[in-house]
Amino acid sequence: MNEGSCFTAIVCYASVATFASAEFNDQAVSWPDRIEWTDDGPAAREHQSLMIFGDQVVIFGGSGYEPQGGPLGDAWAFDLKSKAWKPLTLEGDVPSPAGSRRVAQARGADHAYLFGGYGANFATNNELFCAELDGDILAFTRVEQLNPPAARALHAFAFDPKIGALIVTHGAAPTGFLSDTWIGTFDDEHRVTWTELASEAQPGPRFGSSYGFDSDRGELIMLSGQTPGSAENPMPMSQELWALSVRGESPKWRLIEIDDPPIGRRNAMFAFDDETDRLVIWCGTADARTNVPGLVTVVRDETGAWTVTQQSDENGPPRRSSGVGFADPDSNRFYLGFGNSREGRYTDWVVLDLSSAQN
Repeated sequence: MNEGSCFTAIVCYASVATFASAEFNDQAVSWPDRIEWTDDGPAAREHQSLMIFGDQVVIFGGSGYEPQGGPLGDAWAFDLKSKAWKPLTLEGDVPSPAGSRRVAQARGADHAYLFGGYGANFATNNELFCAELDGDILAFTRVEQLNPPAARALHAFAFDPKIGALIVTHGAAPTGFLSDTWIGTFDDEHRVTWTELASEAQPGPRFGSSYGFDSDRGELIMLSGQTPGSAENPMPMSQELWALSVRGESPKWRLIEIDDPPIGRRNAMFAFDDETDRLVIWCGTADARTNVPGLVTVVRDETGAWTVTQQSDENGPPRRSSGVGFADPDSNRFYLGFGNSREGRYTDWVVLDLSSAQN
């Protein structure tokens, strides 16, 4: 796969292989189901947007493979009850085709926000949209922005429903990796004013981190991601876990110590369950050629502290990177799907059951 440009390297992915050691616990991971499709669902892709409206899981856009990196602009809804897909009609201020338009959506909300992403020739944008589902129609409204963050992709993006604020942080652009953090407050329903956060300590530049937002405590957690390289180490991966507390007069970052940090990676398959305060991370790549084995969970324990657990995925589905995931709101299961490796380009959901692996 061609890695001739900075941004092409950012969106290259992994083949299935075994990495050097990682410490796993003895708890088995259960993969009870794999749902695959051909012509009756969306084509293979990576870095699509994912939204949840009731029992409808909506994907929009992404980056395709024919040609490699070609931006997509279609939308589909997956019914959690029937396990079937249907195409959606787009209306309103429809965004241009793009990959990595990150989604921020409050738990159970009837609307979602999309920010940033990359389009043709990997050009990044800083557009902000609101999306709503009405039957078979996915409607978009462009949100006006005052003092917006710079254009980016493969960033972290969240919404805090208690204070009504958006959060954008880190990511990448063709010119380099970013480390800035922005808080966006609504002037009215469709206008946001952004303020850059000044924090004494904060994560360095990185992209492709795994993240989730705990809406009960107003805290974004972010693990790993690729950091700027050097001649000696051209593709370093962070192993750090950071938390951003956004409520109060002075939002700030803090570094969380991990006794046995997972292998650093970018563009993992990840999903956050806001009900159980649990971030699930699967695969991703540390070298743009191979996939990291094992499953990582980051969970807030009874003391309020974040803990990290690693478990084997030895008997799991095909490993891959750069897909999407979500927590099923009505079960203790996670759905992880799409993405690719050198072994395949996937049109599937693999179902992960953690009911016997509570932390």
